[in-house]
Order: sequence, then structure tokens, then C-alpha cells
Amino acid sequence: MTSGREQRAPCAGRDELSVGALHRSAGQPPPSPPAAFVALCSKNPLPELKGRCDLDGQFFKMTDCVLSPRPSGNVDIVCAGQSERGMRFCAEYGDYNFILNPGVNNPETYREPTQRLAEAARKTGRDVGSLPLFMAIMAETDEEAQAKWASYHAGADRAALGYMAGEGAKDVSADGSGTARTINLPEGAVNFNMATLVGSYETVARQVDQVAAMPGVKGLMFTFDDFVKGVHDFGTRVMPLLG
Repeated sequence: MTSGREQRAPCAGRDELSVGALHRSAGQPPPSPPAAFVALCSKNPLPELKGRCDLDGQFFKMTDCVLSPRPSGNVDIVCAGQSERGMRFCAEYGDYNFILNPGVNNPETYREPTQRLAEAARKTGRDVGSLPLFMAIMAETDEEAQAKWASYHAGADRAALGYMAGEGAKDVSADGSGTARTINLPEGAVNFNMATLVGSYETVARQVDQVAAMPGVKGLMFTFDDFVKGVHDFGTRVMPLLG
């Protein structure tokens, strides 16, 4: 949920957009491709843009590209890279960074990566928040939730998971802490190795409070095994228990 604010999620190393022509016309050196992307959509756009853009870039060309209606408030930049380069990029240009780490009922898995982002932000002197990602599998009791989690593993499409791992391994330049490597770790590939909270509503609430108290965490993102029921149960059964 964005509270009415627009958000963008650039990923260092993947966004290939150049506004070098605009910079050269202003007598400035061209930015890197990710920085160029941010320049086009951030809350501090290049003065040349003003809602319309003619672009003759290295990767894209635009003629009288119009942004309308223009945002009335800040446009937060939400990044999704957690390699060293990705976090540095977010610390320089972003406002928030999604963070994904493996682990089941282990909220502490997010302490190290949130600290890395905080350190990167400290070096740039900017306020950048972490948004840890979780899957929540909930039930009335811990035992019922664990039974559901076990059933998902038992019914996994092994061939599809193997294909996903093979495709991810093709990115030989991927940082060991980056997203591409993390989601393909074999032990948790059934849900892309997203940290998973499995238990009763009380168990899940207790672990959410633990993560929320970590320095630099400004929000959490959830997905659910049964999305409609999960959203309802989280709102009615877990949120009232949060500290």
C-alpha cells in the first residue's frame, strides 16, 4: 500500500535507460543507467524535464513524452537490490529497499542485511528504510500451520523448481548476497526462499514485533499462502496483537 504516493522500484544493474543526451546538452557528464532512471522518475527530476521529455538516449528514444497528471507530492523510490552494489545504489538514490532473506520462524535473519543497508545510508547521509519481505502461513495453532507448510513442500513441482534454479545460475556475475542467488537456494525454493513465519496468530505477531524493532526497519511486506483469507486473518487476528 502506498498511501496515495507513487513509487518506483529500480534495480541496480538491470535498468538500462540513458539520459546522457540531456546531461551533455547541459555540459554535465552522463549518469550511470540506474541513476538515469531515477533522474526521470524521482522527486528531484532534472530541470530539463518539466513534465515533457525529448530523449535521444543510448537505450531509449522518446519524442514529446508526457507525464500527466504530474504527481502532486513526493515520489518515493523503492529499490529491490541487496547486493553490495544494489544497496549502495539505494543509499544514494532510494528511500526504501525491499530485503529478502531465507529462514523459517527466524526473524533474526533480517538483522544483518538491514544493518548493511543502514551502514550504506550512513555513508551517504541519507534516510533510507528497510522493508523486509515475509510469507505468513497462519492457523489457530502452531501445529496446524506447520502441517500446511509441510503439505506445500510435499506438493512442490520439482521440475519447475529445478528449471528456476538453472536459470538463476546463469547469472554468473551475481553477488552472493544478491536477490538472484537468494531466491534459488534449494532448501526454500518452494517460496523463493522468502523468510517464512509459520505458526499461530500469536506466534506470527510475536515475530513481526521482533523484526519491527530492528533499527532501520520502516515497514514489512507480506505475502500469504491463501491470499484473500491471509490478508483478512492478518488484519483481524494478528494486527490487534502487535505491540
